[in-house]
Amino acid sequence: LCDCFRGIGQKEKVLVSNLALITNEQIRSKILPKFLEKFGKELLSQIQAETHGDLRKLLTYMLDARYKNWTVLIDYCCRLCKKHPSLLVRVLSLIDQQDRFKVIQAYSQRYIKSNQQVQTLFLDQQVQNKQSFYTNDDSYMRIFDEIKDEYTLLYTKAVMMNDEQITIYGIQQFILDCKDKIPPYRVFKNLVAMDSQQYKKFHQLFYQEFKMDFLVYIQKYHGSISEIIKQY
Repeated sequence: LCDCFRGIGQKEKVLVSNLALITNEQIRSKILPKFLEKFGKELLSQIQAETHGDLRKLLTYMLDARYKNWTVLIDYCCRLCKKHPSLLVRVLSLIDQQDRFKVIQAYSQRYIKSNQQVQTLFLDQQVQNKQSFYTNDDSYMRIFDEIKDEYTLLYTKAVMMNDEQITIYGIQQFILDCKDKIPPYRVFKNLVAMDSQQYKKFHQLFYQEFKMDFLVYIQKYHGSISEIIKQY
């Protein structure tokens, strides 16, 4: 993090990925006193002295409540993702299962007025009864509007719509489905429902079934989304 303060303009991707990691409260509680010990000044005062504009706002928010941090961080990445689509994917991949729904709630509090209705967002006709954070409020919709890359957009919607973990039977069915060339949104939908342990188990079962690593399979049959899967 300290290295990132030097030459911020050239290291945005590294900076944001490091900031995403320190939204974890336990990690942050260790970083702040270490920074004070090493440099003899508070991290917040360092931020105020060395940054400005959106970046200062972002860094300051990192010292605030966890779920507010995520909403600011995702907003920031959306503005950058025109140049670096993988940046948003990398940050969204760090939101673990238990946090995801609370992040969506934090978005609601940040951008939706209390009298506004939350609309249902459909990835296709098979996805029903899923509330999303997509509304008629322009300020709230901008997170999707900023994303110009088609597959990054699909992945982002899959992350934000998911608040359930997949079962072992669901993982096995996903592997069977992979025998056909399933569309990208279904790949994303299944992947984002897995926690880290399930993801490892999925890789093992996939290899047993196909005698091929999942990432190799994606590159071979779904090359268009392979970069997103690598980030994930």
